[in-house]
Amino acid sequence: MTTPILLEESILTYKKPDCAPAIVDYLGINLPNAASWNWTFEGATITTATGRRVNVTYLEKGNFLVMLDIKDAAGNTIISQSDRIQIEGFPRPEFTAKAAGPILYVQNNSDENADSYVWDFGDGNTSTELAPNYTYAQQGEFTISLTTKNECGEKTATQLVDVKLPAPSRLSFNANDTVTKYDGFFRPGVNLGYFPPWTDEQLATIAAGDLTKQIEGAGVKAIRPALYGSFVEQWGYDFRKETYQTYDNLDLKDNTRNCRVSSSRPTRPCSLLPKCTI
Repeated sequence: MTTPILLEESILTYKKPDCAPAIVDYLGINLPNAASWNWTFEGATITTATGRRVNVTYLEKGNFLVMLDIKDAAGNTIISQSDRIQIEGFPRPEFTAKAAGPILYVQNNSDENADSYVWDFGDGNTSTELAPNYTYAQQGEFTISLTTKNECGEKTATQLVDVKLPAPSRLSFNANDTVTKYDGFFRPGVNLGYFPPWTDEQLATIAAGDLTKQIEGAGVKAIRPALYGSFVEQWGYDFRKETYQTYDNLDLKDNTRNCRVSSSRPTRPCSLLPKCTI
């Protein structure tokens, strides 16, 4: 029986492999009484091989185990050794993109072996961020591309997105265009209901317009917002002070309040509350 030996040097050698798909040339050490070289491979196109020199193909990147068992003519192991080989691969770009109005949202699902990312938004602008958000200046169909790079080279993935810009205004006219000018006591007005998530301030701005924000508005000059009478009883009128300041800033005059009685919480009739109309 041959006594196994241990060597400080490696019994298997190979050159640094290329990027996947890679062919690796393995060479086993030549020892006295060595009769066979028996190889075991992980992650390769073959799992076993015999011979002092073997060529093995790796199709995918990864860190793989390789083992060599050298035997004598009687089939006894002289020495065994294992090693791990790192196979690099081309980066794999993968992403999803969705446009919400003019804003493009992307999610980068590429593998982690990329050293850099280059986004092309299809309108002449680019970014090197990992997952940028981007705002288009015009609508249309744009081809988004993501190019990933590493030492093996670069790969590109693309996706088509349809960008639609919001209309400048939902209204083609306002009250100033359709209502005959009236200089009497009453003013063109509107009731404000409860329309979440819009606030009363936002609804008033849409109704009256705000030139400082370039909002033309619908030409309303007075409003009547709704308010439950129980709110006024509990918190008083001051809790609406900032809202009424907004109305004043928008030049809304002669405003009244549409008080409502909650069916789940009986309260005094609205007519008994000051500053309210029904």
